[in-house]
Amino acid sequence: MSINLLSDIRISLTDIEEFLIRLANLKHLELQIKGNLNDLYNGERCSTITKKLITFDFDFKSETNILTSSQILIDSFCSSFWSEEK
Repeated sequence: MSINLLSDIRISLTDIEEFLIRLANLKHLELQIKGNLNDLYNGERCSTITKKLITFDFDFKSETNILTSSQILIDSFCSSFWSEEK
């Protein structure tokens, strides 16, 4: 499934999680969305979202260029889930 929401719609990881609950058998997902990078760039929550997927491609666009503590955001993707499983 490919979803492109780069218009004026703002999406959060909570929105994505609630949407994917209804698609339990989904195995392939491509997302192109615009939102708050401090919400979207969360390795822990993204790992929950992608756990059952075989392939995924996330393209997150920022509403702003401002990140709060970018190192913390990057570190959230340094878990064994991202380095070994995906």
